[in-house]
Amino acid sequence: MQSIPVGGPLGDPSTHENGFLGGRGTGAEGPEAAARSGASRAAAGGLGAAGPGLVSLETSVTRPSGGSGKPSQVPDVVEIDSHQARLKRMRRSVQSAAEILQGEARSDDGRRWKSVMVTLTYRPEVQWEPGQVTACVRRFREWLRRRGAPCCFVWVLELTQKGRPHYHVLFWLPRGLTPPKPDKQGWWPYGHTRIEWARSPVGYLVKYASKGIDGGELPKGARLSGCGGLSFAGRCVRSWRLCPAWVREVFTVEDRPISPPGGGWLSRLTGAFEAARWRLEAHGPGWSWVRFVRIGPVGEVLPCPV
Repeated sequence: MQSIPVGGPLGDPSTHENGFLGGRGTGAEGPEAAARSGASRAAAGGLGAAGPGLVSLETSVTRPSGGSGKPSQVPDVVEIDSHQARLKRMRRSVQSAAEILQGEARSDDGRRWKSVMVTLTYRPEVQWEPGQVTACVRRFREWLRRRGAPCCFVWVLELTQKGRPHYHVLFWLPRGLTPPKPDKQGWWPYGHTRIEWARSPVGYLVKYASKGIDGGELPKGARLSGCGGLSFAGRCVRSWRLCPAWVREVFTVEDRPISPPGGGWLSRLTGAFEAARWRLEAHGPGWSWVRFVRIGPVGEVLPCPV
């Protein structure tokens, strides 16, 4: 098999499946200043800590036959289970978004916020279809807009023991607002709903994300999670946290790194370019697993050749 540089969705963890449905403004701050202030708040909120339920990826380092214990000059080889990698990415995305929204709610001047967990289930005769949870969240957003409040949320898809999908949606609401039940309002005509106030919203949501979809088959086209309502600074922090580990070592949050066409990574702040560090070597049937070989060590950030 011909080796190809990693730069597309498969080898690029920053290509994610979670959209943003609006966000709070950053006041008079510019993008770079907002990103810096957001990074400071995120660091204070402990965004660097790993959450429960994260799945480790298998990594192997080729060693010389002499048994010296020191790695040889052969590049590191990483073999990844695609299903587990997707779950790990979803959990990291959910935890990051929830922590950032929780931190922004605490730092929002003049308002006090509370968290509510909305569970959306399906009746036995109703089948999952794309766009159902998005339509429900859109109704919530309109309800909040009429009351002068932003729609800040994170949702997770979970499978029951019978393999039936259902959703857990965490909303941040200004104190004094109590949301209606979506099934009673006609916002969720597919089954029943439950509303609970969440005292520890981040841990509450990560608990459901940690359950994942093991033991069941995900409906074709279904997304694992989604979020909305992040400020510009919050989106910068979350996007940076979803980058590969070596990219986070080279670029800062303020760089707002992006993978351009052709591979590699580019700083949108300075224009500095870093070439891809991994090459796709092999994959299993149906891309069930993939194997990457390190091209070279993380080096100096070079000017963009374009």
